[in-house]
Amino acid sequence: MHKFDIHLLERFKFLGWAKVNNNSIHSTFHSIIYHLLDSAACANEIIQREPILRKIIAPFLNEIYSDSIINKIFSFFVAMHDLGKMSPGFQSSLGLKNSHLTPMQQWKSHEKYWKGINRAFHEKFNINHGFVSADSLIKYFYSKNQNLNKNSFLVHFAIAVGHHHDKNQKLSPEELFNKIEYYYIQNSYNGDSSWQELREVLIESIWEIIFENELKIENFINQFSFQEMELSPHYEVLFAGLACAADWIASNEKFFKYEFSVKNNLELINYYQEKRQQAKRILEGNIFWGNQNSQYFVDQNFKNIFKFFPRSFQNDVLSIVTQNDSASLTILEAPMGMGKTEAALSFLMSPFAKKSRGLYFALPTQATSNQMFERVNHVLNSFFQERGSTVQLQILHGNKKWNELNLELLINSEASPYLSSLNDDVEEVYDEEIQSYLFNGTNKGTLASSWHETSRTGLLAEFGVGTIDQVLRSVLLNEKHYFVKLFGLAGKTIILDEIHAYDAYMDEMISRLLEWLGHNGCQVILMSATLPKNKRENFLSAFAQTNIETAKEGFPRISSVAFQQPNSFHEKISETKDLQSKKTPLKFIEIEDYSYLVSSILNDIETTNFDGQSRVIGIVCNTVKTSQEVYKAFENHGIHKEFLILFNARFSMEIRQEKENDIKNNLGKSEFKKFLNNEEHLRPKFKIIIATQVIEQSLDIDFDFMYSFLCPVDLLLQRMGRHFRRCRWELNTNMEFKPTHFGVIHEKCDENDLPTFNLCKGTKKVYFESLLLKTYKVLKEFLSKNNNLIDDIFDLEALIQNVYNENSEYNEIQRIAKLESEMERNNSHNIKKAEAGLHYSPKQYNKISNLLKSNWFLDTNKERNRPYSINANTRLFDNSKQILIFIYLENKKYLLNNKNELELLPHLLSTEHSDLKKIVGMLVTFPGYLINNDIINSFKENQKDLQNSKFLKYYDSLNFKWNGQYASIKYDKIEIRYCAHYGLQVLKKEE
Repeated sequence: MHKFDIHLLERFKFLGWAKVNNNSIHSTFHSIIYHLLDSAACANEIIQREPILRKIIAPFLNEIYSDSIINKIFSFFVAMHDLGKMSPGFQSSLGLKNSHLTPMQQWKSHEKYWKGINRAFHEKFNINHGFVSADSLIKYFYSKNQNLNKNSFLVHFAIAVGHHHDKNQKLSPEELFNKIEYYYIQNSYNGDSSWQELREVLIESIWEIIFENELKIENFINQFSFQEMELSPHYEVLFAGLACAADWIASNEKFFKYEFSVKNNLELINYYQEKRQQAKRILEGNIFWGNQNSQYFVDQNFKNIFKFFPRSFQNDVLSIVTQNDSASLTILEAPMGMGKTEAALSFLMSPFAKKSRGLYFALPTQATSNQMFERVNHVLNSFFQERGSTVQLQILHGNKKWNELNLELLINSEASPYLSSLNDDVEEVYDEEIQSYLFNGTNKGTLASSWHETSRTGLLAEFGVGTIDQVLRSVLLNEKHYFVKLFGLAGKTIILDEIHAYDAYMDEMISRLLEWLGHNGCQVILMSATLPKNKRENFLSAFAQTNIETAKEGFPRISSVAFQQPNSFHEKISETKDLQSKKTPLKFIEIEDYSYLVSSILNDIETTNFDGQSRVIGIVCNTVKTSQEVYKAFENHGIHKEFLILFNARFSMEIRQEKENDIKNNLGKSEFKKFLNNEEHLRPKFKIIIATQVIEQSLDIDFDFMYSFLCPVDLLLQRMGRHFRRCRWELNTNMEFKPTHFGVIHEKCDENDLPTFNLCKGTKKVYFESLLLKTYKVLKEFLSKNNNLIDDIFDLEALIQNVYNENSEYNEIQRIAKLESEMERNNSHNIKKAEAGLHYSPKQYNKISNLLKSNWFLDTNKERNRPYSINANTRLFDNSKQILIFIYLENKKYLLNNKNELELLPHLLSTEHSDLKKIVGMLVTFPGYLINNDIINSFKENQKDLQNSKFLKYYDSLNFKWNGQYASIKYDKIEIRYCAHYGLQVLKKEE
């Protein structure tokens, strides 16, 4: 090639456009070379802040290169993600209609390149520029050394960065997988050899700018020519996550200004160094990217962090914490009141935490997530505020925008509210034009970053609390940018609470997640009241990558194992010396109908010898419909609404939150203390709270009397934890609390003394009937032998194991045997359904024959084309939808408050936070079976009311009519009603 040609190529590398801003008066564009350098700068500074990523993503490089060189290798590969934009296919995407724009004008002046762009514009393509990036980079490596091994990490990482848009693409046939070429890309998109020369100039220029002669690219390529090691796919998956995160930061126009001028080599090196400094400022001051703040807990003691001395169970956990220095799984099984939450958080003090990247605390529901968010914030805020420093904490679930504490933490941020890039990969949460009122002030302690508020960036935050769905989505086959989520979780402490609460479908997902978390170097803690033996062993075995067998008896129990180290398995049965025993009388209440239930409960309370001065009654139902029927029955009996609270998942977000706060504040420990001391208090003298499972978890409340419809024994004992909880509270009183009896409600029995389910048919849809019947039989036998008393700590494990025992004598009963077989078939089907929608774990993938696999990302694309993986979700039947309910009266729109009173709806285009919160407070969860064509058509009709609101345009709404008592909307076969007393009701035409 002539010197003149080389000179021209050097200039042409500035022509390609990566991004264009058409919003300004004069459209500006950002040259490809500058975006590649911006992305490299971001990757370099991320690794500088989190050096542990070098060992997590590519430990094999640590054996060859220094830390500085590894940083630069990562940065180079990240830069290559958009190399494919230097192609006629991508360059033509700006369009000939925009040929007046500077990028098109510059290309137009060079006939050789313009010809390809002109041709590409008139042809249709089904290829993403990322694949051109991977293809071009691999061909370049191969051109330098034809002995390059296709299993080399060079090839793996090139393909990984090429998939940064996570597009599903039909790639080359399998017979090509034994070659170095993986893609079929039409020449008219990819360009002829002159375009490949341009891309190669970019490759070499970026390398020289990053390395500055510290390492020659030819030497680097030759180092891996004959590499035979079989890389675990999780390395390239995590690297793709890093590349994507760096790209999103670099793509933000407000972080990195557009540049398209021609520079010499020295100026380009200076540009890159300047962008590294810019990236450092952004990571520190705008995004608050993690800096391994969890390491500061390691040298602390328990009391310094939690402000009280550890109990015996927590001390037993600490004995494991102090020894834990590697990826591990620990299962904490203990009853309510033993401090499992603090015990789990104490793993931030482990030697592992010295290199930990942070924490994610996962819970079953948004409500429990909100509560834990407050607890974790209290711990972090206190700890870091005392040290005069800040730490980032995010909450992750669908309604985080309206969480008051989250908004407070956003306000604490000193930074401008810059968001992620405005492209098809990242969704916005706050609109820039109307959010400035949120950000005004500074504070030490905890804060949140608006950049991490999107569903795809949330898990990148250093500390997070949210629903378990957020982490399970990282292993879903069709989850967009799953690898960013896995990268966000890598090297962190992950806590999964209430692990007993999930079905076989979710258990399979959790097992797959545990396999990934082990490979990704995580410290995992599972929490539960207790687990059936087989479920405990399945989780431990998934993480350890081999079968683990646990002891049959022993409670409270701490089980732990290190990743891929089965010999490290350890079980410890903890002491309960500082936890008072609570023996509760239990009685069965057989009912004929709901009015009979009301009479039985009221008579029960009247005749019980109870010297307390209050009568706070809790009734837990298995379905929303049952809870509504029970509430109605109490009303019909003459109990006034002021003495009744219905608490289920079918209320608007605002009313449900008010009900939860009312219950939590009035029935909690502080009010009970005041009640005991005859001080002014909020605890009611008489109240009946009728609830569904929403009351089972994470509410530190106390009932004087409690009843529950028959449910599986582990959940029944969980409900019992809210009955006479005062026995477990440290109240500094000499009073002896003797629990009233706990009532278990069931319908009339058949001839074999097994309850039927004719009145509450929905119970059988929520729980397996065989578990309900075995719970009934096991409890009956246990009570007959133990004077009708249950100790919810010392009897808990034996009861649960007896119900879940596969060899139980009750399985011989014909009705139970038949139902047990149905349950096994159902579970087996649901497990297979879960498997169909999940990624292979690295262990599974590595076992596949080389004849069937080529590369992780290419094989994943093939798997994603399977029809049965398309609709996979984190929950099997979670097809519910949150809908805004607006109430019409005399041509005006209203919302409904907790007193069942209408309030005028704020203007839908309002940008005031208080107005928006009121509007969104009318979100009600509709069960999936309601979402039919009639309702979907109603959504479309109402969309014009919301489409102009920047906050509300993504919501669906329904317009209800008000009749003075409730709001309703009628369809052909059903009527849907809504009020503050009953919540959402669905009535069939005949009702």
